[in-house]
Amino acid sequence: MCWDGGMTTLLEVWRRGARGTPRRQIVSEAMLTFTVGVGLIAVGLVHTSGTPVVDISSRWVFILPLSVLCLLMLVKRSRPVTALGAGTVAFVGDALMGGSVGALLAYIDLIYSVALHARRTVARRIEVLVWVIMLPIAVLVFVLSGDLRGAVLLALVLFALFVTPMWWGRAVRTQADLARLAVARNEDLQRLTELRETEVLRGERTRMAGELHDALAGNLAAIGIHAEAALAGPEGTPPPRSSLTAIREASLSASDELRAMVRLLRSGEDERTAPARLAEIAGPVDQARHRGLTVEVDHPEPWPDLPAAVDHAAHRIVQEALTNAAKHAPGAAVQVGIEVSDDRLDLRADNTLAPLPSGGSAGDGLGLLGMQERAEALGGTFHAGPSAGSWRVRASIPLPPDEGRTP
Repeated sequence: MCWDGGMTTLLEVWRRGARGTPRRQIVSEAMLTFTVGVGLIAVGLVHTSGTPVVDISSRWVFILPLSVLCLLMLVKRSRPVTALGAGTVAFVGDALMGGSVGALLAYIDLIYSVALHARRTVARRIEVLVWVIMLPIAVLVFVLSGDLRGAVLLALVLFALFVTPMWWGRAVRTQADLARLAVARNEDLQRLTELRETEVLRGERTRMAGELHDALAGNLAAIGIHAEAALAGPEGTPPPRSSLTAIREASLSASDELRAMVRLLRSGEDERTAPARLAEIAGPVDQARHRGLTVEVDHPEPWPDLPAAVDHAAHRIVQEALTNAAKHAPGAAVQVGIEVSDDRLDLRADNTLAPLPSGGSAGDGLGLLGMQERAEALGGTFHAGPSAGSWRVRASIPLPPDEGRTP
């Protein structure tokens, strides 16, 4: 148990200290290779390439090419091709002295680093160059010695020593590239999900704002209009009972609408409320008449069976048109027309223009914006503006096939 714990501690120190950063990793690999190489020289693993061309008196001379190769390992990541070129010179010098296993290990690491860190085109060219050099050497050995078995064995050894590191480095590089692509793809998917969530949240807020505006704007406008009428009387006289009644009805209606909206928001998706339909337009029409408008509605009989989204949008558009008329043209006559064909639903609302009452305002345009958004969200068109002394609202919403008017 103590031995296992000590090894675990040493490995943790090595991983965090010597290999904590890419630079520390390179330095630690160079130092480890040099240490192993010196140990191999100490045990006599030299003269591995055969009879030396250069006669040397001491095996410790092999430390010189080993040191050069290990120093070049320090730049194998930033300048892999330069490190391999200079390392080839040091390795050839080591081979001329008879060769050492430590220098071979360092040179193999430089070959692996070229495949891993150099440009792909450069790495491919070096790999081809290795093949071009390796095969003629094997053929030359066979021609000079006549030993086919020895030539094939030499070719296999050269392949294992010089080609395998390049293939290994290429495989590691490919896996690293695939890992980076996977990380980038996951990040893109995460950003896309966040954008979609933001878009959904924005859409929900827009719909909630539209529903809240349409549900409360009419009643609040009625309260303001009748309160203005009540305050217009002589000082000290009680307000007309009709104005107080209208204010009370509008307040209660607004309170009910707000309570229903809050209940829906609290319940989330566990509870659904039926959306307002065009056939229920009688409610907003009666409220408009209580506010002093003269409203006439021309609609098909019986009411057509419309898609739920179109039915609800049409109801809100007509409701908002009546609210705007009550706010900006008190006492005006309003003509509402609803026409349904096989492929379209057309809405119109015309009212006479009137000057703003005392203390009134031109509005903030949210009502018109809400009507336009409802129509265009379903692929329709919307237009509102003055024309020949009247204020005209026009909305046209396409109907899906086979979902037009039902006899």
